[in-house]
Parts: sequence; C-alpha cells; structure tokens
Amino acid sequence: MSATDGNNSWSGTLPAPNSKGTDGPFATVSRRQTAVQGILQNPKGRTTPIHVMVRPQFYVTQPLSFTTATSGTSTLQVVWENYPNETPVISGGMRIPTGLTASGNEWQATLPSSVQYFEQLFYNGQRRLRPRLGGSLGTYTESQRRSI
Repeated sequence: MSATDGNNSWSGTLPAPNSKGTDGPFATVSRRQTAVQGILQNPKGRTTPIHVMVRPQFYVTQPLSFTTATSGTSTLQVVWENYPNETPVISGGMRIPTGLTASGNEWQATLPSSVQYFEQLFYNGQRRLRPRLGGSLGTYTESQRRSI
C-alpha cells in the first residue's frame, strides 16, 4: 500500500494507519518499489502475486522509473494497481504551502525560492487558470511565474 497519510518507515501492508499510528501504508511509490525489489530478491518460497495498491494524489520529488527490478519475474508476478474505487494521480507537481491569503476572488501564497516556473494549477482536482497580463492568452510577469 501507498498513501498520502502513510509513513515510509511502516510495513506498508495496511490500507490505512492503525489506531496507534505505529503501522500502515507507505507514504511514497518509490518506497513501495524498494519493498517490492526486496521481496523479488528474496522471495522465500512465495508464489502468489505481489499486489501493489496505489492510493490517490501522490507527489514525487525525484524521477519515478518502473524497470524489470519492480516488474516481477517468470515465477513471481507483480501487479501495480489502484486501490478499489479510487483513481490515483502520480504527479511531479508540488502542494501549495498552507497559509493562502484571499482578497476578493484572488488568492496568494508565498512559494519556496526553489519553485520553477509553472503554468498548471489544480485545486480540488480541477485545473484552474492563473491570472495573466493581457487576458487569458497573455503572458506572466517574472513574479507571476513564481507565485499564484
């Protein structure tokens, strides 16, 4: 399992954190890949397929690559799938920090200096247009490229 409320130091075998907050799903897909690689390298007689369930809204901070090391073997299949009735989104984007300020219908947030230029903005799973100079087909100023 992998989920946004997970923890990469947990077992990764539970669909949600336990009541004590001591075990549950992994937080990232890359941590799950590492766990799958470990099972494939030392299967200990396992013959049933490994099912890796991914939950919605993952944000990756490093490249994510699926190779033969996480794809299973001729004797041990690996199935990467969504959690039932959920639609995962694996994104190279980032979450906007909390602390948005609103003025009328304009929202502002201070982003880290490491943020690269971006044009795509999603709110509650829906694409939102960012304000631009000159209307919807206009351009961004330098400061608009780094803020919302």
